[in-house]
Amino acid sequence: MWPYNKAKQAYRALMDTMKATQAELTLQRQNCLDTLQRQGESQVNLLTKACDTLDGVRLDLKEQTGFLQGLTSPRRASAARKK
Repeated sequence: MWPYNKAKQAYRALMDTMKATQAELTLQRQNCLDTLQRQGESQVNLLTKACDTLDGVRLDLKEQTGFLQGLTSPRRASAARKK
């Protein structure tokens, strides 16, 4: 019976270790999900601000590009020579 009892003890120790590992992983997953849920609203607000800023940059770039195209347009130079 000695090998049987030794194997039984080793099996119980292994199962206890696996249960402890599962409990730790469950706790870590729960903490991660809680953190994501808490930070979710603030991240949405920050992303909204970033999108608004980029939208403004896009409009400014469009205006600047139009101005530069107007300065370098060949039609404009030829129209000025005709006058």
